[in-house]
Parts: sequence; C-alpha cells; structure tokens
Amino acid sequence: MSDTWDEDIEDPATPGQAIEPCYPDVEAWVTDWLAQLYRRHTNTKRSGAELAWCPKWWDHAEAIDRLESMWRAWEGARVSEDPAATAHWWLTVADPMLAVLLDADVGPFSACRRDGHQELPPLSVAAVPPGWWQTALSPAGERS
Repeated sequence: MSDTWDEDIEDPATPGQAIEPCYPDVEAWVTDWLAQLYRRHTNTKRSGAELAWCPKWWDHAEAIDRLESMWRAWEGARVSEDPAATAHWWLTVADPMLAVLLDADVGPFSACRRDGHQELPPLSVAAVPPGWWQTALSPAGERS
C-alpha cells in the first residue's frame, strides 16, 4: 500500500469522473480526522478494559496497513450515494479494525502501553522446502 492516494475515487453520480480524496494521505486522515473524532482512554486500565495506542503509529507496519485500508474505505463511503455508507463503514471496517489495533493484549501497540513506543518482533517463519508450492494437496488435505 502507498501512503498517498494514487488512484481516483469514481463519482457514483457521474461514472468516469474522479473525486479528489478529502485527505491526501493516511497521515493526514489519522491526525486530522480519526484521532480527533475517535476519543478513548488509552494505555490505562479502566472498567476492566485497556486499549493500547502508540503516538508513533506510523512506525508499526501492521498499523499503517490497517489504517490505510480504513482511510481508503472511508473515502469511498464518504462519496457514496448510499446514505448508510458511512454507518456501514463504522460497523464493518472501523469497529473490527480498531478492535484489533487497540487490543492491549495482542494488538500491534500492545508493547507500547507503559514504556512508550516498542516495536514487536516479526512472526518467526521457517524456510519453505524446495518444490513445496509445486506439490499438489491431496483431496484429504495431505501432501502427496
């Protein structure tokens, strides 16, 4: 994904005509829209729940990807002729994405809760054996 808008949003009312995005990039959208609107107590335990946020969200690869996806979907909902498009965006995009992003136990900001910004290590992976992808799976799901 790119941090700037590199494709046009098509105007649903006039197909073939593009609409400029409201925000030029994900940084502007997070800073000027999301962070101003979505206000929560973060990095402190309240009522048994804790939400984790990192002011250096832009230094977490997963957060960048999720927030950029949210921004692009929001821009699409914003120009939609469907009056429920932004409500649908909140329910199907924002709510589940923010639940993962802000999860204080396993989310991308979980290590940033008390000691400031901390990058989590990547998932460990093993090298794929040569020819692995060329070998078909059997109908039973076993490698042949």
